[in-house]
Amino acid sequence: MASEVEEQIPVREEFFLCGGVETKIIKCGPWTNLFEKQDVSKPKQLIFIIPEESNAQKIEDVYGLNGQIEHKIAFLRAHVPKDVKLILIGHSVGTYMTLHVMKRVPELPVAHAFLLFPTIERMSESPNGKFATPFLCQFRYLLYATSYLLFKPCPEVIKSFIIQKLMGQMNIKLELPLTDILQPFCLANAAYLGSQEMVQIVKRDDDI
Repeated sequence: MASEVEEQIPVREEFFLCGGVETKIIKCGPWTNLFEKQDVSKPKQLIFIIPEESNAQKIEDVYGLNGQIEHKIAFLRAHVPKDVKLILIGHSVGTYMTLHVMKRVPELPVAHAFLLFPTIERMSESPNGKFATPFLCQFRYLLYATSYLLFKPCPEVIKSFIIQKLMGQMNIKLELPLTDILQPFCLANAAYLGSQEMVQIVKRDDDI
């Protein structure tokens, strides 16, 4: 009976300066530099995932909605050769960013684009949007202060425990530590981006 052999795909974290901010990238695969022509492990297609965030110039308001779209464009221009075909995957508001990346840079060699649970219109009118909009827009600074008071003095072990419990309830298996998302700076940026999403993602762009 033939034994089943599982291929181990290397996963690693790298940091780049992109759009004026340090950007963490999670790479899956044996390749190291897409611009290295002699690299036999260089892929012909690259899967680029935009979740619910160099040589690039500094981007104004990089943590806002428009800044996040420009940030993705800056990364692709600086770190992905033009001859590598792209498979774009967007999740939640990442689908909105994916569509606008393709609209703003139509010359990108996009082979496929997959939009998972797309949120591309009337976000503030959804059930979750109606609940979140007042907190993200009217009471955003109260959220900043609360997150700072709660999580700034919080030990890493407690943050890790909170994340594991939350992810466990959603049946999500953690492969990498996510305690950074409970840093007040990260929470403030997430709330700021969320407030812009509720205000700006209103009417569907039928020109895309």
